[in-house]
Amino acid sequence: MKRSTGGVAVEGRHIIKNFRIGNTPTKVLKDISLQVMQGEFVSIMGPSGSGKSTLLYILGGLDTPTSGHVLLNGTDISGFGDEKMSRIRRQKIGFVFQFYNLIPNLNVEENIMLPLLLDGKKMGGYQKQLEQILEIVGLSDRRRHTPRELSGG
Repeated sequence: MKRSTGGVAVEGRHIIKNFRIGNTPTKVLKDISLQVMQGEFVSIMGPSGSGKSTLLYILGGLDTPTSGHVLLNGTDISGFGDEKMSRIRRQKIGFVFQFYNLIPNLNVEENIMLPLLLDGKKMGGYQKQLEQILEIVGLSDRRRHTPRELSGG
């Protein structure tokens, strides 16, 4: 895996996540620590039910750990409220879900740009970045297609 010359983009420190199903506690994440450097691509692999999605949700601020800390660009986001986390997710964090959560009546381009529009920014100033994103994910030629016009694979 190639290391970036940038700093740490996201860091998990001693992340623990427990769930309670009825009276039965389930330990899903057990003292996970990791760093992802700026510009680095990372894969999280493991068997079904091993906590991969739970870890991603916690690192992305969609869920909170039972204990431990998540730092985004050196800032501990573990105690941030919903409104502040929503803004951070729109501005700093991107997700592509396995069962993608796309707006059905928006095309690919509009779905990608939606967080910027929610922040009151104009799409015109981000065309170069949009082109790069579409190229990376292989959808340059399908940019005007809606989610129902795309393959599930």
